[in-house]
Amino acid sequence: MLSSSLRINYILLFSLFGHTACLMRGNETDKLALLQFKSLISEDPFGALEFLERHHSLLRVACGHLQPEAWESHRSRSAIFQARSLKVIQLAHNHLVREIPSELGTIAKLEVLSIRNNYLTGEIPSSIGNLSSLHTLSAAINHLHGSIPGSLGQLKKIRVLEIAAINLSSTIPPSMLNLSTLTVITLTSNHGTHGRLPTDLFTTLPNLQDIGLDANLISGSIPVSISNASNLLRFRAAWNKLSGTVPSLAKLSKLRSLLIFKSYLGTGADNDLDFLSSLGEIPPILGKLQALNVLSLCANNFSGPIPPEIFYLSSLSIFFALSRNSSVGFLPAEVGKLKNLGALDVSENMLSNDIPGTVGACISLEQLHMAGNNFQGPIPSTLISLKSLQWLDLSRNNLSGEIPRFLEGRDMLQLLNLSYNNFEGMVPSDRVFNNASAAFVTGNDKLCGGDVFSFGILLLELFTGKRPTDEMFNESLNLQNFVKKALPGQMGEIIDPMPLEEDEYIDLTMKGNDQDRTNNRKSRVKECLASVFHVGVACSNEQPKERMSIADAVAELSSIRNKLVE
Repeated sequence: MLSSSLRINYILLFSLFGHTACLMRGNETDKLALLQFKSLISEDPFGALEFLERHHSLLRVACGHLQPEAWESHRSRSAIFQARSLKVIQLAHNHLVREIPSELGTIAKLEVLSIRNNYLTGEIPSSIGNLSSLHTLSAAINHLHGSIPGSLGQLKKIRVLEIAAINLSSTIPPSMLNLSTLTVITLTSNHGTHGRLPTDLFTTLPNLQDIGLDANLISGSIPVSISNASNLLRFRAAWNKLSGTVPSLAKLSKLRSLLIFKSYLGTGADNDLDFLSSLGEIPPILGKLQALNVLSLCANNFSGPIPPEIFYLSSLSIFFALSRNSSVGFLPAEVGKLKNLGALDVSENMLSNDIPGTVGACISLEQLHMAGNNFQGPIPSTLISLKSLQWLDLSRNNLSGEIPRFLEGRDMLQLLNLSYNNFEGMVPSDRVFNNASAAFVTGNDKLCGGDVFSFGILLLELFTGKRPTDEMFNESLNLQNFVKKALPGQMGEIIDPMPLEEDEYIDLTMKGNDQDRTNNRKSRVKECLASVFHVGVACSNEQPKERMSIADAVAELSSIRNKLVE
């Protein structure tokens, strides 16, 4: 059995490229150096070392097990850095610790350096800038800190630069704009990378295909030069402090993913979303971005109407999110053109008028989020065509009429939220609630048969800290059964400790003689909590006729409160 400290996947890949004869004759020092490093590998379940013994010319060690201290030892460093012809160092997904050796900068022919997903500390050594042949540098997911070295601007052949999730706290150095060969740059989740994006970022880096800036402190506007980034596939800059208008993206014909949510983009003007028009404008641009499959603009300051042109992008297949903005007007009927879209989220805006019936043409929809708007009128009957729908949230609107019967027996439906509208009549059938993991209809004063169920579910949520949509629940176990199975003897295993004082929660988990020693106050708490759970279960019974009435539920809870404060 391998010890946990040595259970390391893909520990080492050192490769030398070139003709075998040349390696055997001219790189004897490199061969001996790597064989010395090989001696530090303690376990080799895949037979990689035997391969090395038989093929010295390749000088490759793959999938071995490296002693945790080998990275730090003088012996191992000497072994690595004497191999001056190394072209690939692959040490990703290990348990490497301490600082990155500055000696790495002496391996002049190195082309690939991957040390991602380790426990390395300290700063990125400036000597990395000496690796003039380097085309791939991946140091993401470590415990590094400090700034982005300006010396990285010397890497004239670099194509892939990944220095994400390592807590860098600096601006993007101007020298980075010298890296005209860059195709991928990832600075996501550094949390401290700040400042403005250089105005000529996309002009000086014309080959950029993927730029990741998520979860940082970058401010200012998106550079206008992005309008000419014709090779760009993905632009990810969510969770920053970007502001202002979004430049035209009409020329970005290869763009697949645009994630700029959770910032301060938009000015509150009616033309905030004009850049969307440029994405899907028909002649003369004719739907330029026909590769775009992800578009997320949520949680910004975008105002004005949604341009109908955006819905001509038939390539949108994963999700389109515009939630938590200030969009006004109606949802364009052209939304029905998105027949391949998986998720549509326009919630938390100021959209009004009827929900367009053309939404029913979005036959691939699995999630439809329209909560927190001013939509009115009935739920369109065309939604019956959405056979794959799993989440439907129309809460907090002004919708009216009866709840459509086609919502009955929807096997795929997991969440149905129709709360706080103006629906009337009866909830069509209990099957609406049995098939969905969670269904909510509270806040519809003229609706009969549904409020008590939602009230019961709410009680169970409050006192267990769990939701019907949690991953632990499935077809054979729902929230109600989870509570019923625990009552009365195992209540301590299901209760959420947050509503209770700490000492009360501890006593609820005690058994036998320990429980006998609890005082009267704590006994009453336990008894009252059990009663609350019984009310929640009774109100959310799967059979409507067997549910406790709302009047009886209120009376029972009032009695529980009085008992608790005695």
